[in-house]
Amino acid sequence: MRDPKRIPRILTLLFKIWEQQPDLRFNQLVQNLQALYSQQNNNFGKRNFYEKDGEISWYTYKKSHW
Repeated sequence: MRDPKRIPRILTLLFKIWEQQPDLRFNQLVQNLQALYSQQNNNFGKRNFYEKDGEISWYTYKKSHW
């Protein structure tokens, strides 16, 4: 079982970060954090998108060894 103590620790961190950027929607905040993490970690988990027929589709870049 995962450690339930991780939940308040992570939520507290998200709260502190979100307070500094209150105009962001939650999803924007999470996507920004994910993109920043990816940039700092050799594009690990990078999300890409492509446009087809005016619609945007997202996919997650996966390392070749996965």
